[in-house]
Amino acid sequence: RTMQTIKLGLFGLALGHPLGFADYLATRGFVPTFLVIDETQAEEVTRRDTLLAKWPDLTVVPDAEAMLAGGVGAVFCASQTNRHVEDCRPFITNRIPLFIDKPLATDYAQARQILNLVEEYDAPMMSCSVRRFSENYNALFEQISAGRVGTVLFAECYEPHGTTPGYWQDRKETSGGLVVNYGVHVVDPIVRALGTEVRRVQCYAAKNVLPDVDSEDTAVMLLQYANGAIAIGKVSGAYHYGQGKPVPTVGHFSVHGSDAALETFFDETDVKVYRGGNFGVSPAYYTKAGDHATLDAFAEMARTGTRPIPLADMDAVMRILDAARRSIDSGAEVTLA
Repeated sequence: RTMQTIKLGLFGLALGHPLGFADYLATRGFVPTFLVIDETQAEEVTRRDTLLAKWPDLTVVPDAEAMLAGGVGAVFCASQTNRHVEDCRPFITNRIPLFIDKPLATDYAQARQILNLVEEYDAPMMSCSVRRFSENYNALFEQISAGRVGTVLFAECYEPHGTTPGYWQDRKETSGGLVVNYGVHVVDPIVRALGTEVRRVQCYAAKNVLPDVDSEDTAVMLLQYANGAIAIGKVSGAYHYGQGKPVPTVGHFSVHGSDAALETFFDETDVKVYRGGNFGVSPAYYTKAGDHATLDAFAEMARTGTRPIPLADMDAVMRILDAARRSIDSGAEVTLA
């Protein structure tokens, strides 16, 4: 049976994700049809031109209303994070299947505005780190769920990234800063693995390598769960892209339980040791890192209307990230109800 095609709308090019994601979704029955672009950065114009060269029938439209009038069937939003409430409201209230690129919002107050709308309209929406759907991470999460590690004592997740001082993703007012913008890649897998019942958050941050960043280039979050389990989330943006130095590509997740300890990496190979350099990206990377499975979940949501991620998880991730930001700013531990 022929798969029904769905008109795909791309809202914003503040991130480069829509380029590769549109290509993949096209293999799943989606037709890139509409594009809204703010053009506040030179990179956005370049991305627009790349998309139009690949998809000449892609129509640049001024706003969400134009997408809705044209019969858009699903939307991928990649605008700057502080604009998500405003940009995504029309799609939520019209119940258009929607992916909001990470993070959901810059802070918890904005996140609750979005989640309240989703609940009110029972809208199909998902927002997550692709690590939530990492093939390697999920193989480990299945072992936790099956009880094979016993009582979870500790979990640790690490995510390496590069940060550009002054870029919108570095600024707290536009992205939440490093601890929110990239911290989602460690907090989301932790919530996926251990649940939502985090009671205390302490975050330490520094500008170790890039003193000109607005937020931080290094952050470590300590999370204590209601059941006593402790999780550690580590994220770093202190890598020199394009300056001839090794760029780590290896994120990892480890768990220590009363009965066993497990660790997994995502990389373009299955090598279980840290390799201190970027050796290129193979197609397998996108499966191991979670990109393709994330988009498969989005495609399924667009066809069925069923959200693949519990709203409680999206809420918890933003509560934790918001608490981490407040902990950095105050120097104190933050207690969550």
